[in-house]
Amino acid sequence: MSTAPTVLLDLDGTLVDTCPDLLDALNNVIRPYGGTDMTRDVFQPFIGRGARHMIERALATEEIRLEPEMMDSVHAAFLEHYERRIARLSRPYPGAVAAIDRMRADGARFAVCTNKLEGLARRLVDELGLAGRLDAVAGPDTYGAAKPDPAMLLRTIEAVGGTAACAVMVGDSRFDLEAARNAGLPFIGVSFGYTETPMAALDPDVLIDSFEALPDAVVALLPRR
Repeated sequence: MSTAPTVLLDLDGTLVDTCPDLLDALNNVIRPYGGTDMTRDVFQPFIGRGARHMIERALATEEIRLEPEMMDSVHAAFLEHYERRIARLSRPYPGAVAAIDRMRADGARFAVCTNKLEGLARRLVDELGLAGRLDAVAGPDTYGAAKPDPAMLLRTIEAVGGTAACAVMVGDSRFDLEAARNAGLPFIGVSFGYTETPMAALDPDVLIDSFEALPDAVVALLPRR
């Protein structure tokens, strides 16, 4: 096992601003049921617990009720539309690529731990040119565990050859923070993500406003080698 830092990154709202493409897919599938085009401000807090939960939250906001079989169909249609256009508007947050490259040059490992299905997450990071910068990508279907279950984080650390004692989680939501706490990992919260509750109010170990601050935050939280 390596003592090099392992940095686990949430994907949506942390590493990549995926809201525009998710919103496009959402509006596309709810229009046939009488849904009006949802705005980013309304939709954004629904992101983070997987596509089905996101769709259910959006439908409830629009006061649209669907039978379970129809919900399955809407979910499938959403995934099909989203996969085809997954990186049309989505982009890494400013400074993310530079911070990862700088830290990787110093020996750090990076992995994505997301509640987005692994296949979709891999396609997204590949299309955005991020795949070569990541040592692993884990979704809820990778290990059969979704955040805040700590299993996703701990098994990802193991998969990249890291140790929990030298790992940190970076995210934008309560579920990211709870997953880190459940796994016994320090947590870096980002202020620019999709959380309904402001990250500062969730009491992360360190709060950063941009990726430029990530290297120093990791050094502050992890034991010196």
